[in-house]
Amino acid sequence: MKRYYCTYFDRNYLIKAIALIESLAKHEKNSFILFIICLDELTRIILKKLNFPFVILIPLHEIENRDHDLIQASQNRSLVEYYWTLTPTVIYRILEWNPHIQTLTYLDADLFFYSSPDPVWNELGSNSVMIHEHRFSPDHKKYEAYGKYNVGLLSFQNDHKAKTVLKWWRERCNEWCYARLENNRYGDQLYLNQFPSKFNGVTVLKHIGAGVGPWNQIQYNFSKDIHNKVWVDKYPLIFYHFHSLIFVIPEIIIPSTNITYLFTMDILNFCFIPYVDALFMAIQRVHSVYSDFSSGLINQKKLSEKHMFIAKKTIRSQIENSNLPQKRISIEGDWDCYASSQIKDFSCGHENISISKNPEKYIKFMFGSLHNFKEIGDADRHYCQSQEGLRYFHQKIFQNPQSYTWQKIAQLFAEDTNFSTQYFTKTTNLKEMFIKRAEILQFFLLLCGLQLNYTFPRRSESRKKIRLGIIKEHYQINTETFASLPVFEYLDREQFEIYLYALQIDNSPLENYCRNSADRFILLPKDFKTQVQAIRNDDLDIIFFATNLTASKNKITTFLALHRLARVQTTSICSPVSTGMATMDYYIAGSLTAPLPESQEQYRECLANVEGSGICFHFPLLDASPVQCLTRQNWGATDKTTVFISGSNFHKIIPEVQETWAKILGATENSILVLFPFNPVNWGGYYAADDFIERMRALFGKYGVNSRRLIFEKALPTMTDVRNLIKLADVYLDSFPYSGATSLIDPLSVGLPTVVMEGNALRFRQGSAMLRELKIPELIVTSENSYIQLAVELANNFQKRQVYSNLILHQMRQYPPFLTPHSFAQKIGPLFMQLFHKWKQSTPTG
Repeated sequence: MKRYYCTYFDRNYLIKAIALIESLAKHEKNSFILFIICLDELTRIILKKLNFPFVILIPLHEIENRDHDLIQASQNRSLVEYYWTLTPTVIYRILEWNPHIQTLTYLDADLFFYSSPDPVWNELGSNSVMIHEHRFSPDHKKYEAYGKYNVGLLSFQNDHKAKTVLKWWRERCNEWCYARLENNRYGDQLYLNQFPSKFNGVTVLKHIGAGVGPWNQIQYNFSKDIHNKVWVDKYPLIFYHFHSLIFVIPEIIIPSTNITYLFTMDILNFCFIPYVDALFMAIQRVHSVYSDFSSGLINQKKLSEKHMFIAKKTIRSQIENSNLPQKRISIEGDWDCYASSQIKDFSCGHENISISKNPEKYIKFMFGSLHNFKEIGDADRHYCQSQEGLRYFHQKIFQNPQSYTWQKIAQLFAEDTNFSTQYFTKTTNLKEMFIKRAEILQFFLLLCGLQLNYTFPRRSESRKKIRLGIIKEHYQINTETFASLPVFEYLDREQFEIYLYALQIDNSPLENYCRNSADRFILLPKDFKTQVQAIRNDDLDIIFFATNLTASKNKITTFLALHRLARVQTTSICSPVSTGMATMDYYIAGSLTAPLPESQEQYRECLANVEGSGICFHFPLLDASPVQCLTRQNWGATDKTTVFISGSNFHKIIPEVQETWAKILGATENSILVLFPFNPVNWGGYYAADDFIERMRALFGKYGVNSRRLIFEKALPTMTDVRNLIKLADVYLDSFPYSGATSLIDPLSVGLPTVVMEGNALRFRQGSAMLRELKIPELIVTSENSYIQLAVELANNFQKRQVYSNLILHQMRQYPPFLTPHSFAQKIGPLFMQLFHKWKQSTPTG
């Protein structure tokens, strides 16, 4: 049966309305008609040009024609109040003029659909009228004075009962409809409070996923399943009401002008990002027919310091230069979030959260995001608490596999956890934790009906080459791309055929370079099941996962890795710890980073080592032109000042590292420490940057180090800028226990002596392995005392620094293994062949 909807709006709501139209068209599977009352002529002209086939346009004057009461009402109220007055008349007239319509549903123009409206229609049933509640969260119950019910979505049958309601409501609105609270009236909305008691045949919509808005969102848990379906508690999200969202400019959007409405990152990622993407598409669509359109897109009101806002990543530099106080948080897609107190904080202590009474909140705190550790031992305490919590959840999930509650907990683990924080503990063996994580993810995928196992057909005997697949989210500029290129670009093409898989493309020079280094470049389809099938159809011999499978940001590649996609499945140092996955056959490392046999106990995968570090980077096509020009004088340093420097990411600079560096500066007179820890490419999460800087300055003060001796530089735009900055320093300090790899290449390239600590896990041995490949083990230490001693010794001995600087430069000119992709191919190629032949020997039909 055909369904009928109606809405009204003027040019200021046109962009939002087009997003509504597109979302309804996507999710309404029944044939439908949408009546649109165009409140101005420009709106009608643009919509006519856009020519939506299911839309019927009605100019406002047709509604007003010969309606004396309505015309009179328009003379004694504001434009917005008049628009509110129109609501019952619009619905009544459309039903009156179209007797064939059985049911008409009114929609506010700022709604957006995420799934089928079928549950809404089903709840109307045989009733004549359906309304829905605001369902205010406890903190916003006071707003119920303005109306228990919301006008956003209303359904009316074309029968006597519904028309009786509409006539009464229309008369009341014509008499009085103002934006003030007076005698139990407010706009057109507060009249709805009387519907259930005054009229027969009125029902109230119960579905939690219908009518979500900023006034009630904070009381719900939001999640997204593997099919990208958004859930509100245990209900699918049907529509969200984007009340109080405004544009500042097209690239900057305030999600809610009401600063009392709180948000979580889930709400932003799952609800707002799809909507603002749709708004941006709507802008482009309108501009295709009317290039000068700007109504509703420019709001001259300045951003309040208390307002959270989201902005296109393309204008990140302009925003950062504007010195706004909001902290940037990485969110999904093409947008950044600039956080204020509107972002709900989960920074309460773990000890205050009951793991059994509030498991969702516990998971969000322990595993929801990267932690900014504040005290010595925090990283280790957090790991122990996380391990304890994970064991509890793992046990409950597998003891109660049919329980809806524990199925939702598994879904939360799959879609909204970040295990990167675990990298910073001194505990070397994280295998148990990541096995349990992988098993929970696998449980969730099986719950979604996915086929994880797969039996490959008999391999064609005529195929002589090993078919190697490389999978990444993208091949844009980032550390994973530079670390992955040497895995495939110089392999012997008489022995291998290379398939590159990507989830997104940008046709950048680096991506094209990668394309040209492969036999095939495949953009995977958006549907997850189709992605799996597409890879399996390529009949791969080996697949190499060139991305981090142990964190959270690459969820799709992680889910893919839990499937059998190739005969042999491998990964390497992009995942700094064991993936814990039963489907991952080999972890490729180096004899210096994961020496056998002792390192094998840290991995569920079989360790397969190449000689040396197992690390190799290639940086093709990078712009060598510097953008910035700094001198030591910018830091207040003279030729006699010892400048320590580090480019370690601030997440790696845990309190233990901060204290060690404070001790070093305390022991070296006339020295400073320069940090550039906020690299935007790899980690993100810099919303805690100011807190980190303040605490570090306070800590240095405890050691008698003036805060002016601690200098923070912003992220630098090019590699040349980074190296020019490092050249100004005297000693490079690496982080520990999680050491650097990519970040060490820059100081080594300019001959800067480095202080590197070595531990007993791969993530603790990357820097030391690179120094061993340079044959300079003297710069490697194994304890805090020896770290401080070496740093102070280098600071106080110019001649020693010069000796090491010259030695480093000499060794770097000899093409060290970690920067020589040709020689790396000569190591990893035979290893791939060995792994493949081992599979053939173990498989009778191989």
